[in-house]
Amino acid sequence: MPAIQELPIELLAYALTLALIVHPCPSHILCVCKRWEAIATPTLHKDIRLTHISQLEALTKSTGSTQRNPPAPTSITFAKTINESYRMFSKIQSLFQAINLSNLEVVKVNVHSARGDASVFDALKLINPLIFEWLAPDSKNQVSLSITGTAVRAFVLACATRWTRLQRIKLTGLTCADDSIFDAFDGAVQPNLTHIEIGQAIEVKPVSVVSTLARLPNLVEAKLVDVYMDSIWGKRLRMEDLRNAFEARKKNPALKKENEGELVWSDVSQKMKCLVQEQRLQGGDRGEDMEVD
Repeated sequence: MPAIQELPIELLAYALTLALIVHPCPSHILCVCKRWEAIATPTLHKDIRLTHISQLEALTKSTGSTQRNPPAPTSITFAKTINESYRMFSKIQSLFQAINLSNLEVVKVNVHSARGDASVFDALKLINPLIFEWLAPDSKNQVSLSITGTAVRAFVLACATRWTRLQRIKLTGLTCADDSIFDAFDGAVQPNLTHIEIGQAIEVKPVSVVSTLARLPNLVEAKLVDVYMDSIWGKRLRMEDLRNAFEARKKNPALKKENEGELVWSDVSQKMKCLVQEQRLQGGDRGEDMEVD
């Protein structure tokens, strides 16, 4: 039987890929020899998942201090266990600046934003993902604003001006108080956007939701999960609220925004879902008459 080093590169790459999955410290495999390092490094960096702040900092530092080609991942995930820094997005920005973003398609962020953190936009403007998720790192039955009002406006600016390839997006734990979040989505900027999910959101205006549907002709599905029209102690948003907003727009054209196409109620009812997923431990609108996600 030939030594492993004598295997065809295709078989060796397959074997190393399996080893990277099961090894408790995958980077150790790269230290065996230069050939293994050359073969395994692109695989190791294809789907990056960072679970601790030290990993983020080490990857940024090692990439910035080497003359080799920087990692070119297709996906990168910032897990909720990484959420240990007040200025997380400043560190995320530094990483985005250090790596090769040309192949990046999927970005998943599971961290809190800090009020007044100007680096949110500076980080998000560097990417142009196909799929983007920003999820609240909260435990079950808790609802908090992981995406602050400042962060929402920064996200909107990046999404509405830079993200031309976006296909799917999911946001949870945010405030829609200034009504700007829905300005991020426009068929003229994101013609390929087909799926939107917004969860655990407060102060959502039904008329803004309907307006968004009118600006996205290629949208397939929009899900509003645990979304409230006021605070979390107020009323959940339901399909009947969207119907009332739809009728109000027909009577008052001033409620419509630019770049809106023709919209009929059947499109709204077919594409939109208002769902219940989590309940507060006590009180609030239980959504017992709504569909469960």
